[in-house]
Amino acid sequence: MTAETIKLDSTTGQHLKTAITQKSILMCAKTSHQDVYVHALTDEHQHTLQPGDSMLVPEGTLTIWVFRKTGGNDEFWAELELKVV
Repeated sequence: MTAETIKLDSTTGQHLKTAITQKSILMCAKTSHQDVYVHALTDEHQHTLQPGDSMLVPEGTLTIWVFRKTGGNDEFWAELELKVV
């Protein structure tokens, strides 16, 4: 199983758009704060992920955003794992 770690943060960019060439599993591994979450959108589905949550990603386009529920200027991040199945 091939795995890739993706880290999105508020200082370098809060979203990623990429092409998925093989069916994969996207898992939210950890976040910087309890109120940080990830919104993931494929060609067919959309999911909100918190640490420990995962979703099936079919071949196609995957777009991921990281958000924080509370406002402010504090930096925040989410670390995800994308594994080919």
